[in-house]
Amino acid sequence: MTDEPQVVTLEIAHSPFEAQVIVGVLQEANIPAYISGQVLTDEFAMSQALMNLAQVEIQVPRSKLGEARAVLAAARRSGEDMDEDFAS
Repeated sequence: MTDEPQVVTLEIAHSPFEAQVIVGVLQEANIPAYISGQVLTDEFAMSQALMNLAQVEIQVPRSKLGEARAVLAAARRSGEDMDEDFAS
């Protein structure tokens, strides 16, 4: 048995909304993705998340980390291309 975690943090989002978007992009590419601490167990944890004081970690299976990075990079490039199209 290995001591390495089965899921690893891919990225830390700036807000819960951004985290949901990233998870959606990854899941659309058939990559399991999770928001760390998504199930909040107490009022303090919930208030921290609602005020964006807690980090929002996006986690993926270790075996999918490289693929997840590539998918996110491609999605960001597509977003930049869209920005350029709308600026014209």
